[in-house]
Amino acid sequence: MKSSLIIILTVCGLMFSCVDLEEEPVNQLRTNYFQDLTSLRTAINGTYRMLISDVWERSVQVGSFRVPLMGADDFTTLTGSNKEEWRQFDQFYQSASNTRLQRATWALLYDVIRQATWDIEGAKSLEGSFDQNEIDEMVAESYFLRAWSYFWLVRVFGDVPLITETTVDDAVYNVVRTDDALVYDLIIADFEFAEEHLPPVQPSYGFINQWAAKAYLSEVHLTMAGWPLNLTEHYVQAQDYAKDVIDNGPFSLVSDYASIFSVANEDNSELIWSLSLCPIQACGSGYTGSWMAKATKPAELSGWQDMYIELSFFERYPDGDRKDFNFLSRLKVLSKDTLDPYYIGSDDKKYHYTYKDYTNFTTGHTYLKKYWDGFYDSALVAEDPQQPVEAQSAIDLPMMRLAKVYLIYAEAEAQVSGTPSADSYEYLNQIRRRGKGYDPSAVGSDADITSGSLSKDDFVRAVVDEKGWELVGEMNRWFDLIRTERVEEVNALRSPSEPLSVPDVISKHFYLAPIPSTERAINPNLTQNPGYGE
Repeated sequence: MKSSLIIILTVCGLMFSCVDLEEEPVNQLRTNYFQDLTSLRTAINGTYRMLISDVWERSVQVGSFRVPLMGADDFTTLTGSNKEEWRQFDQFYQSASNTRLQRATWALLYDVIRQATWDIEGAKSLEGSFDQNEIDEMVAESYFLRAWSYFWLVRVFGDVPLITETTVDDAVYNVVRTDDALVYDLIIADFEFAEEHLPPVQPSYGFINQWAAKAYLSEVHLTMAGWPLNLTEHYVQAQDYAKDVIDNGPFSLVSDYASIFSVANEDNSELIWSLSLCPIQACGSGYTGSWMAKATKPAELSGWQDMYIELSFFERYPDGDRKDFNFLSRLKVLSKDTLDPYYIGSDDKKYHYTYKDYTNFTTGHTYLKKYWDGFYDSALVAEDPQQPVEAQSAIDLPMMRLAKVYLIYAEAEAQVSGTPSADSYEYLNQIRRRGKGYDPSAVGSDADITSGSLSKDDFVRAVVDEKGWELVGEMNRWFDLIRTERVEEVNALRSPSEPLSVPDVISKHFYLAPIPSTERAINPNLTQNPGYGE
């Protein structure tokens, strides 16, 4: 956190997908940077970019950002190599010295917060000189990004320092942790500012709009209703915000799950907010593309194998088109048998092939492939020189989509009413139908759960589990498990065949990550979370 230098990135058109990425270093202490709405726009674009354009360990689109989520039941990692930071959270022996936790979570998000706050202060300096509605509409994006960053931090660490100004003096290096309830107060206030002032539709794809703020308010209230705050009265707000997005927002489920994650269909009707990305080759410089293809690829496809799917999770995952699309469970490989099928490659060579099942992969696990569009071709064998092996993908990262809002509403409504309504069953069933490959509106399919057949608690469990299936790899599962206090339950389902084991008894102190030791060394006033020593 000890930095007074902000990088403002000038972007043309979209804030992320421009070839000409110019950097203008701007000192936070300069009070004359904000001269007009153009300078404010540039600063806000820089805040967006801070989420994705730092070194590869400090960006939302890299495997490192997912390290504190490894305690869920969806991903595991290698027993060796350079995967120690992932193993710590996967096996519940988290260390305060985990460098990826410090860099990719704490440091990255406080940089975003600092930059967003600088935007907010700069906007205030323009008041009286420019149209206030234009100022508020623009800076509402920074309020949103600050709220989103604090929402992530408070779920990972619990109490965190609440910093709402950019003044750099001794006080900022001696801040104390703020009670999580007060952090949530700021998160709600910032998202509400965004909801009030953002337009319902932005002129360009990728910019945050009013509906994204409402969707996140529904998720924030749902989270506050669960562990650790357990303020169940917030289920009402979660229900109301989600229903508003469903009924009044310009969104609809796409019929084909796979198309959500197609580069050619990135601006589809289901996406409420995505991080817009492009690879180095397209953007010219910087780490602006997604590394998730490389992070989740097997060694057979020149992948890093940072994270791959737990055996039990794959076995429990419902069969259907969604499962077939999400996971690489078999791989086309070269065959020496000339009786096997073949194709003619672009090099005019004949490639005979057979299939290798995931049980025969190097790790014996399946891999998430929803972020592989353009970086894996199932028509080619793994050894074909035409098989894409680049490190980065241009595919955008869906951060919030309508399917998630359906499931937030279904859970919140059931909690409020005590008995899930027919509407809640229908929202859940639409996601289940599409997962199996059916039309989401095909009422009465064999994917449906009959309305009224489940108790409230069983219905909520079904919804939370469906979110795990639907949103696998979208940074959601761990947070659902801790707020519903099911971490211990799902880890008990871990396959005994997993090379990495987990404790028989998982203490709740693991629900929160340790405060990074490097931050506590800089600021001794930062206390450590219980269970991690001093």
